Amino acid sequence: MKKTVKNMVIEYLLITFATTWVCYGLYILIVLYKLPVLFKAAGACFQFIGACSPFGASLIIRRKHKKLKRGQSIKHFLIGEKLKNRDVIIIMSYMTWKLITMIMTCELTHTYSVSILKILLYTIVGFVFGGGLEEYGWRGSLQPLMEKRFSYLTATALVGIIWGIWHVPVWFVPGNMHAKMNIFYFIFVVTVPVSFSLSAIHKYTKSNLLCGVYHAWFNAIAAVVNMKYTLWLVVFFVLEAVISWVLVAALEKEKIKKYYSKRRISHNI
Repeated sequence: MKKTVKNMVIEYLLITFATTWVCYGLYILIVLYKLPVLFKAAGACFQFIGACSPFGASLIIRRKHKKLKRGQSIKHFLIGEKLKNRDVIIIMSYMTWKLITMIMTCELTHTYSVSILKILLYTIVGFVFGGGLEEYGWRGSLQPLMEKRFSYLTATALVGIIWGIWHVPVWFVPGNMHAKMNIFYFIFVVTVPVSFSLSAIHKYTKSNLLCGVYHAWFNAIAAVVNMKYTLWLVVFFVLEAVISWVLVAALEKEKIKKYYSKRRISHNI
């Protein structure tokens, strides 16, 4: 890994982990010791800052290192390119697949109609407060940096593992849904496979925004089901990761084909 890229990765991880773990540590203390309302309000702020640290870290290193911008304006980084039909098909396919497979393998906590309404509401709110903004850091910044040193397969798996470890403090928050999960299952059955899904969405759409929407959508579904690690749930997560890997491989093959086709045309001219 080149020194500049290595420095950017280290800076991003230090800012992200330090901010999140310190803020969540303070939030956990406030919750455990049942401090007054004023402290609870501060705790909510700590929780929000901790959750948004990947987004904040990505903005900091983008400003400091011009190479990470890759010619992108801040508007392009936040919103992405104009949506194409293929982009809509890709994101809707992933969202539909996740909804169907999660409902098939997990028990809903409410009726179907109430669950769908809650999922839509949680997705909108969750983009800011429930994971959506993270994607500007994980897929928008760390993934491209990791791919400068490792293959797509290795880089995506590593980002998934790092992303999972970053969540560790939430296991200590009383009442948090993560506390019911085994952390190793969470990393290797959830964050690593979902990392492949999100990286595929990013490769095809080049949109951090759409990655954030899918992330918020997944979190919203997880909030309205009793998520248990059944065999079928694991199968569907792994299958989604494999399909995502195949889709990215097909895209890369298409890019290589176009590249050599252009070179052949320019050579003939």
